[in-house]
Amino acid sequence: MSFLSLNGTELYYSDSLSDKAGSTSQPTILFVNGWALSSQYWQPLCQELPNFLKAPFRFITHDHSGTGSTRRKSVQNSDKKIQISDFIDESCDLIESLQLGVSTPLHIVGHSMGSIIAAGIPYALQQRRLKSKTDSLTIIACGIFKYSPIQMSILSAFINTSISLKWLFNLEFFQKSFIRKATSQPIPQQYERIVVNDFMNTDSDTTVAVGMASLDPKILALYESHLIQYEAPMHLCVGDEDKTIPPEGMTTLFQVRSTKSSARTAFSRFSNLGHLPMLEDTKGFAAELAKFYNSISNY
Repeated sequence: MSFLSLNGTELYYSDSLSDKAGSTSQPTILFVNGWALSSQYWQPLCQELPNFLKAPFRFITHDHSGTGSTRRKSVQNSDKKIQISDFIDESCDLIESLQLGVSTPLHIVGHSMGSIIAAGIPYALQQRRLKSKTDSLTIIACGIFKYSPIQMSILSAFINTSISLKWLFNLEFFQKSFIRKATSQPIPQQYERIVVNDFMNTDSDTTVAVGMASLDPKILALYESHLIQYEAPMHLCVGDEDKTIPPEGMTTLFQVRSTKSSARTAFSRFSNLGHLPMLEDTKGFAAELAKFYNSISNY
């Protein structure tokens, strides 16, 4: 286990080069987690991807404040709520510390709410005037929609209620319902437990704060702007059976970006998968992700 010490935070990350012999000259993929998830759910994908890539890649996962193995020491003693921008800053701190994207390609993969964070990273790196740059973005299951106050009110109520009633997830019925909501195909039982445990063990205040921030119209407008203006290859992935975030938003994103951006946009749709395609069909998802990297990478 590796940690990056920040102000009041020990940020957990996993680097594939720490697990086996490798070279820092390899292109890097940084994975950004969805809401209330730790980085553990990327493990099967990281194990499967090398089987499809034409050259070795370096894989880095990390946990943001309040999730997984990262804990922000000052959370419970501070009136300041964690924001999406704080998660972006944590990812940028890790990129800067490891000198990612300086002399070798850096690719970022964001899932669900993590897509909002991933989309903000390239612009935050520029604002910091760092040498790091990103060579591609992959956005999974987080499209763009016409803002609806009613729908957002419903989602806000869901966030607050689900966190306040986390204790119910000690009951198997609620665990199974939670997994069924997130998936269309079965996932390994080990990862069912991981997903449920991640949700139960998140810092409640932090999880509510970032969840609510992700519904803010200004944040969503900025997210759309970041995606449209990003002048590098982008890969959009969605499961057509997603019951968590409507998959239609990903189609809209593809259409809008294809119209407004000259940069390449690839779109992978998985007809029978839900909100966790990297766990529902790890091999098939890895093949599609590798296909994108193989097509844009200059090894």
